[in-house]
Amino acid sequence: MTNQPSLVIRGGTVVDGTGGEPFIADVAIKGRTISAIGKDLPVRGMCEVDATGKIVTPGWVDAHTHFDAQATWDPYCTPSTGNGVTTLAVGNCGVGFAPCQESLRDFLVDLMDSVEDIPGSALHEGIRWEWETFPEYLEALSRREFACDVGVFIGHGPIRTWVLGNRASCSDRPGGPENDPVLPHEIERMAKVVEEAVAAGALGFSTSRQLLHRDKSGVLTPGSLASSQEMLAIGNAIVAAGGGVFQLANDYSTYDDVPPEKRDPEKVMKHFNDEWRWINKLAVKNPDKLTITTGVGTGMSKDTADWHRHMFKRLDWIKKKGGNMIGQVMTRFGGVHYSLSSGVHPFLLSNTYNGLVQEIGNDIQKLTCRMSGTSLRRTIIAETRAEAKKGKHPAMGALMAVLGWPEMIFPWCVDYEPAEEQSLRSRAKHEGKSLLECTYDLLIQIDASHAGILWKPLYNYGTMDGEPIREMLLHERVVPGFADAGAHVRFVCDATSPTHLLTHWVRDRTRGARVPIEQVVRKHTAATAALLGLADRGELRPGMKADLNVIDLEKLKLLPPEWVTDLPLGAGRWVQRVEGYQLTVISGEVTYENGVPTGALPGCLVRNPRRIGLQGSLKGSVLPAQHAAVVSDIDLTEHALEISKSKTAGASAVGRTLRATPTDSKTGRSRL
Repeated sequence: MTNQPSLVIRGGTVVDGTGGEPFIADVAIKGRTISAIGKDLPVRGMCEVDATGKIVTPGWVDAHTHFDAQATWDPYCTPSTGNGVTTLAVGNCGVGFAPCQESLRDFLVDLMDSVEDIPGSALHEGIRWEWETFPEYLEALSRREFACDVGVFIGHGPIRTWVLGNRASCSDRPGGPENDPVLPHEIERMAKVVEEAVAAGALGFSTSRQLLHRDKSGVLTPGSLASSQEMLAIGNAIVAAGGGVFQLANDYSTYDDVPPEKRDPEKVMKHFNDEWRWINKLAVKNPDKLTITTGVGTGMSKDTADWHRHMFKRLDWIKKKGGNMIGQVMTRFGGVHYSLSSGVHPFLLSNTYNGLVQEIGNDIQKLTCRMSGTSLRRTIIAETRAEAKKGKHPAMGALMAVLGWPEMIFPWCVDYEPAEEQSLRSRAKHEGKSLLECTYDLLIQIDASHAGILWKPLYNYGTMDGEPIREMLLHERVVPGFADAGAHVRFVCDATSPTHLLTHWVRDRTRGARVPIEQVVRKHTAATAALLGLADRGELRPGMKADLNVIDLEKLKLLPPEWVTDLPLGAGRWVQRVEGYQLTVISGEVTYENGVPTGALPGCLVRNPRRIGLQGSLKGSVLPAQHAAVVSDIDLTEHALEISKSKTAGASAVGRTLRATPTDSKTGRSRL
C-alpha cells in the first residue's frame, strides 16, 4: 500500500474550524482522512490542487434539514451539497417517515407536507417504502450513496403514530391533555422506541411544541402538547441508548390549542415555567450523554427584538449548572419568495391574469411581456382590487401575505439585509403608486437585480437590521441552524445560508460590524459537528475525516433564487445556485469541482457514534398499534387558518395561508 497522499491542496489560506487565526498551508489527504497540514509539505500527491488565494475550510455541517424524502431519490440533496455541505441531519421538528406502519404512511406524508410544505404528491411518488421500524429505515438508508453524509433524528410524530395509532394526536387537540391524556404504559412504549432507534444509530430525537405546526386537518402535530412526563421519559431513553441530541422546536407558550389573543396569561406563564423545569432537569442530569437544542431568535417587532438575550440567560444558566443546551439561530431571516414563476403572488385573484396563464403556460418571458402592457396592467390590478374587497377569493391568503405588512416586503436582494426605505411600502410611497401597482411592476421585472422576486423575512427582523443575528452568532452557546434545507420548497430557499455567512457576514456587510471568518467557519463546522456528537469532522487537522471546501472568497457569489420543477411529478420548488466553490471534498473524494458534480458519491448514512448498538431484531420490541388508518377525524382547518394569519407566523403558517389557491387546470395541481 502506497504512502503517497491521494490529494494535496497547495498554498491555500486554511481556516481550520478551531476558531484560530487563518494560516497559509498545504493540506494532504490520504484515503478518507487528512494525513498532514503544513507549510510546503515535502510530499507529492497523486492529485495536486493549487489553492493559492483561496480559503480552505472544513465542510459545512447542517444540523437542521428536511431531506428525509428527497434523499431517497436525490443523492445530491440539492441545493445543499452545491453549497459545500458535507454532513447534514434530517428528521427535525418532530416529523419524518420512520417508524411507520403501512396503514399510516399517508398520514406521515401529509404531515410532512403540512408542516414542512413539501408537496405531498411528490412525496407519495418519490418515496420507496422499504421499512416499518426505525432500525429498518436506517438499514435502507445505509444501502444508498450520497454526495454528503446523512444522519437522522427520530421524530415525535412517527413515534406517536407507531405507538398510539389513530390516537396519535388526540392529546394535542383543544383540551386534549385533560380529555385524552397519554397513559403511563404508552409513554413507556414510546420511550422504548426512542431507545432502540438511538441504539441503532439515530443521532437523537426531535419534537415540535409550537402552535403553528399542524397536520392537514389543522390539528397540532403529534406530541405538541405532550406532558413533561413524556418528555422526560424520552430524554432518559436517549441516555440509556448511549447518548444523543434532544432537538426541541418550542414556542414556550402553547399550553393548549388556543389562539394567542385568547390565551390565559397565567396559564402561559405556568406553562413557560413548567417547560423550563423539565428542560433544566434533562440538561443538567446527563450533560455528557444528552445535548438539548432549541431555537434562539427574536420577534418581528421592536418590542420583542431582545428575546434572544433572554434565551442567552437560559443557556448560560444551564451551562453554569453543568448542563448542556445549545441554541440554534437562522443566520438569515427565513424569507418567503413571491413571484410569477412560482405562482405565489396577489394577482391570482384576477380572472384576466389566470386566463393569460392558461393561454401562455409557463413561458415567463412571454407572460411578463404581455403583462407590461398598460391596458392589461390596469385590468389585472382592478380585478385584484375588486376581489380583495369581497374578501372571499380562495387566493386571499396570497394577497394578504404580501400586502398585509408591506413594511416587511422587499425586492429580493443578495445581502438579505434591506433597509426600511427599500420596503414595498416605502417604495410605493416614493414612486407615488398604490401597493398593488408597485407589486405588479416589481413582479414583471424579471431581468432586474431582484429577478422579479419579492421577499418577506419571517424571523429576527424586528430591528430592521441583522444586529440580533450577529449577537447570536457571537454567543458561545449558539450555532447556525433552522435554515430548513429541503423544506418549505414552494416559497423558501435558505439552504445557501452557509455560503451567505461568508459573502455577507464575513465579506460584504455594510449596515454594521462583520463577523471574523474564523468564528463563522468554526460555528458551522466544528461547533455543529460537536452538537451532533460527530468528533471525526469539523476541523482540519491530521487524522480527521477529509471533508473540506476550497473557496474563492473574492468571487464567492449567491445567484438569485430560481423556480424549477424537478421534484417527482413535476412539482416545483425554489433553488439557489452559487459561484466560487473550487472544490468540495468528502471522505477524500472530490464531489464538486467549480460548482459541477463530479459524479462521486462517497457520502453515506452516519450513525450516532455514541450508540450502544441495537440488542435484538430490526423489527424492534414495540409492536405497532393496529387499526390505525385515520388519525385526524376532526376538522380544525378554519381554526388553524386564523391562527396562521398572525404577523409573527412562521414558514409553516405562511404555507397554510397560501395553500388556499386555485388549481392549475392543465395539471390538476395547486399552483403552490
